[in-house]
This record gives sequence, structure tokens and C-alpha cells, in this order.
Amino acid sequence: AVAGLPGVTIGVNRGLAWTLTTGGTDNNDVVLETLNSEGNQYLYNGAFRPLDCRLEVFNVAGGSPVPQALCRTMNGPLVEVQGTVAFSLRSASRGFEVDSIETLLGVNRSRTIKKAEKHLAKAGHNFNFVAADTKGNIGYYHVGKIPIRAAGDSRFFPHLGSGQADWQGFIPFAAMPQATNPSQGYFVNWNNKPTFAWANSTGGFWQWGPVARVTTLMNVMKEVPPGAATVDLLEGANIIGGWTLDTPSGNQSSVPVSTMLPVLLSLVDEAADDRLPEVLGILGAWDRLKVDLAPRDGSYDSPAVAIFNTWWDEFINRVFADELGDTLERNVAANMAARLLIPGLVPLNYPGYLGADSPGTAVTGALISALDALMAEYGSADPSTWLAEATMQRWAQIGAAPVPETPHMNRGTYNQITRLEKGNIFAQNVIAPGQSGNPLAVGPTGPVPNPHFADQLGLYATWQYKEMYLTKKALKGHRESKTVIRTLNKNKTKKKSSNDSK
Repeated sequence: AVAGLPGVTIGVNRGLAWTLTTGGTDNNDVVLETLNSEGNQYLYNGAFRPLDCRLEVFNVAGGSPVPQALCRTMNGPLVEVQGTVAFSLRSASRGFEVDSIETLLGVNRSRTIKKAEKHLAKAGHNFNFVAADTKGNIGYYHVGKIPIRAAGDSRFFPHLGSGQADWQGFIPFAAMPQATNPSQGYFVNWNNKPTFAWANSTGGFWQWGPVARVTTLMNVMKEVPPGAATVDLLEGANIIGGWTLDTPSGNQSSVPVSTMLPVLLSLVDEAADDRLPEVLGILGAWDRLKVDLAPRDGSYDSPAVAIFNTWWDEFINRVFADELGDTLERNVAANMAARLLIPGLVPLNYPGYLGADSPGTAVTGALISALDALMAEYGSADPSTWLAEATMQRWAQIGAAPVPETPHMNRGTYNQITRLEKGNIFAQNVIAPGQSGNPLAVGPTGPVPNPHFADQLGLYATWQYKEMYLTKKALKGHRESKTVIRTLNKNKTKKKSSNDSK
């Protein structure tokens, strides 16, 4: 659940297990507004309309209160004003916030996918909904209010607020990406594009494109026959997804190794440098994971981590830096590289990134440059010494509760695995620090650190889980406290509900 939000966003009941991931579809627009000379009206359909404004006063510690006028047009709140030019933010979910809450509550009460689907059509916010029920059904739905933009209106530039770029309604729920019971026997989602034909978001393609990190999980699941998945297998898939190398390490959105390593290896001219056979052998035998286990000494166990990341950076800079600079967003760069090197993908509009190089020449040259850089960095020609420093996860200290660092993992803050059988539901979960309780509750004499702030850190850092107690019988013996909530009805005290906490 999300603090302050009614309902359970990821959970299980007697008949249904469900999860949500952020949808990422482009459902917000920056709108270019034209103001009058006094700055109190905006232009729409050839006439000026008054801005809707209110005055807010912000108290400043150690200073005087600051009054601020907050104004909006029919498109949304103004976020920037420069003379007679202003920008507002138009959001598809605005006005549908309560609908999204009702959607969530409806799903929580549903016992089958078919019943849950009836509530999903009402959602205002964009997310991916994946569920399974005890009848053996699985389903996926990309939901929310997604605008239909005016013909000729570009999603990549500010939209005119004077009327000609108004939205033409929303995509009907029936036309949104959705499916039930696919022949492959599973759905996989990691904030990725819902279907191949779906338009990319404007924000760095989100994690969308041929190198999306979800490819790692897809590669695992496609080897599993329908109906053969187990809790142990899903635990293993989570580990593979979380420890597959990201580039650079710690950048969760850029995971090119799953898609690109086989492609790069196939293009290398092994005879171009005497060092290549040994290095290609290391990369070919590598499981593509970044682990610091044997021994746990602060460095990744395989030199392939340093080799691939350095090689990848050399290739991206060699191919794109002269046209696009060296600050190209990593996930965008990876998707562009895939379209440049993988036959069958939609090609890039500009064909000149490789210059006079062939793909093989560019890939091989980048690897040779990477080997030179690694020899200089580690002061050795022996690849076994090229062990990159392990990236650590730093947890923000909240109040008086410091949390030790843990090895970086590309995984969700909340992890839950559920096995559904009629009359026999098993679930386990693990939550990162700060998600399982208020870390700084307020007591009679001031803030009091919550003793449960980081009590799951050890489980989280070692890929372990705790069982979820789903019935009163299962909870017995594990309860730490009990709170009974009562309401007054006709001058009588009536028991309303009981809340057990662990």
C-alpha cells in the first residue's frame, strides 16, 4: 500500500493476486500560452480569458512569509511565465484522481480477473496491471486516461494553448493494450512498452525500445514451459533481473547487455588484435551478472563487468559523440545502437553515424580502445586483474535511523511472489528500508525511531523473503500488538474492526 492512499496496490485476496507498475505512456503536455500585456488573461480560440488565480502564503523559517499567486488556464497550472509567454502543464489524470482510487478499491474486492477488469476501465492514472486468479487465469492491462491528440500535433514540442492543439478525447479502454491467458503462459512487465506498436514516451523513451531491461526477464521466462513456474523459479528470475549488469553500474534504466552482448560478440574481428581471443573468451563464458560473492571484497567477481562497460562506452562515444555529444542519455543511446546493429529493427532516420566504418570495424575498434583504457586504469595487461569496484546502494537516512549500504540491485523496492491454488494461497514478500513503517514516529517527548525501520534489510540484501500471513490462523503467534477500533452508534459502543500489526 502507499501511505495516505486507500487500498492495496500490490496484493492478494482469496481469489486474486495483482500488481501494478508505472505505465509511462505520454499523458502530460507542456502547453504554450499567450498572455495579455497585464498578465492576467490568456488567449483561447481568438479571445482572451481571465486566469484562474489564488494567493498562497508560504512561511519561511527565520524569514518573512512569502506571498505567491498561483494561476492556471483551462489547460492546467502555469509553471513558467516570461512576459506575455507562459507554459502550463496539461495532465490527462487531472480530475480523475478519485476514479483511480475507486479502481484500486474495486480491484481489491474482486475475486477474478473478469471482475477486476470491470473496474480498470475507470482508472485515471496510467499504469500496467497484471493479475492471476485461482481459476487459472492471467491478465495484463495498460490502463488510464491517454489523450487523443489533434492531427499534426507533435508530442515532442510544446503544444499551442490557443485551441488548435486541444485533445480530442481519450483512447477507449477497449482499444488499450490488454490480453488474457496468452499461449506462452505468462506476462512479464518491468515498466516496458505495452505493445510493439505503442508510441514511445517523450522522456528518454522511458525504458522502452529493443534494449529494455525487461528483456532480461523475458529471456528467463521463455525457457519455462507453460504451467511449470514455481516460487523457486520466480525467486531465481528476480535475482537474475536484479544482478544483470546495468551500464553504467547503478543506472537502472540502461541494461544493454542482455540484448547487445551477443550482437557485439558476433561482429568482432578476432584477428585484429592479439589480446582479443582471451577477452572474447571471458565475455563469451560470462553469465552477464554483476556479483561480489567469492570473496566479498568490494569488487565484482568477473572482469567481464569492467570489460563490457568500458567497451560499451567506447562504442557509444565512437559512433554518436561527434554528432550528438558525449552526454547522450544512456538508454536512448542503447536503443539507437540496437537499431544500428541488429537487422530487422526499424532503422535510424540518420544513416551516417558510423561514418566510413562498417559495424564490425566500429565494434572491434571500440573493444581495442577499451582494452587500452583498461590496461592503463588497472596498470596490468592481465584481464583477471580488471575487477570493477562493486556499486553499493545507499539508503537515505531518515531521522535518527541510519541504514548500512547494501550491494546495488536493479529491482523493485517492494517484492512479492504469490502462488495461487484454490483453497491454498501462499505469498511471500520483502520490503526495503523505510517502506515497512514510519521511521520517525512522534512520541510524547518528540520523535521516536521506529524499531522496524530496517528489520527486513538483511532479507532484502540477500534475496530472501518472509511469509505473508493471510489469515487470522496464520497470524496467530506472530502478532506484536492489537488495536480494536470502535464507533459509537445510538449511544452504544459497537465494534467496527480489528487491526493486527506485526
